[in-house]
Amino acid sequence: MSYKEAIADGIRIEKSNNKSTMYYPPCNQCGRETFSLSYLPNNKYICKTCKHKKISRVYENKGMARMRKS
Repeated sequence: MSYKEAIADGIRIEKSNNKSTMYYPPCNQCGRETFSLSYLPNNKYICKTCKHKKISRVYENKGMARMRKS
């Protein structure tokens, strides 16, 4: 079912020798292709770069909150 939806949405699909299907949906934030072994059209996919940026912002904000409380 996800294969047909990926084709309809224009997602790049590759099949490997061991018959697994790999999907490359765009990142929700920057638009780069991400890697996924399954595709669901309602999911928001995020690439590693954007994920690391988001995590570092969270840690930065936590650090700033600790500094303000002192």
